[in-house]
Amino acid sequence: MGMNWFILACLSAVLYAGKDLYAKSVLKGKKTDAMAFTILQDCFAAIVALPFLFLLGVSYPTNYLSLLALLIVTVLYAISDLLIVKSLSLEDASIVIPIFKLRTVITFILSIVFLDEEFTNLKAISILLILAGAIIITFKKKEVKLSKGILYILITSVTSSIAFTLDKAFIENYSVPVYVFFVFILPAFWIFLITKNRVERVMKEFSFQKERIIILGSLFGLEMFAYFSALKLGEVSRVLPVFELSLGLTVLGSIVLLAERKDIFKKLIGSLLILVGVILIRL
Repeated sequence: MGMNWFILACLSAVLYAGKDLYAKSVLKGKKTDAMAFTILQDCFAAIVALPFLFLLGVSYPTNYLSLLALLIVTVLYAISDLLIVKSLSLEDASIVIPIFKLRTVITFILSIVFLDEEFTNLKAISILLILAGAIIITFKKKEVKLSKGILYILITSVTSSIAFTLDKAFIENYSVPVYVFFVFILPAFWIFLITKNRVERVMKEFSFQKERIIILGSLFGLEMFAYFSALKLGEVSRVLPVFELSLGLTVLGSIVLLAERKDIFKKLIGSLLILVGVILIRL
């Protein structure tokens, strides 16, 4: 018997947390070219999917509408990648992350309206608990104004939610390795096209951070392979909220492994709320 959607979604959350903790430990204090780093990380994530083609086979639609839909999804992912980098450069992460978590609520609404996924009170409560946990963990008392950074992250929440909803609609027509490969390699290509001095910047970044890029890209690829495998089996309105468990796992890992003990009580309460939300959505 294969793994069910819940186990795969939890696995993707664990891999995301591992990637985030590794990134925190090795990238802190290092000057990173965000555009070049994103291109390279996505390329290595795409490469990770290739060996799975021999295990799970190759299947994809050949009609023009399906291929156009895939292009639209990858453009949305590229826009999301670019805008979250922009927003983090303009606003504090304690503001950006809670707003970005609105993607869970927006995806929930879109999945009910466009995918006919079931609405239940328990599912809605679970998502609100996860959102509340994310806000508690990351929020700091600051004056929030509608700035460029806030606008960027609001747009990112919408574009990523649309992409997640479309993923569920289209992934049935693809084998998971094929889908993972394209949702990484095409956004990397779009970002590469609009990057100034792209070849020089990409080569410089790779020579500077080769090992870190390979490890992070590989973890990213495995994480999304598990996520899309879960998505093929379960509702996006359930899979994505379980994936948000990654934030709580990252916080706990930061406390235990990286000795980040500031605001520990707040972090533990937020992580507990996320865990309760994930348990409820499984019921």
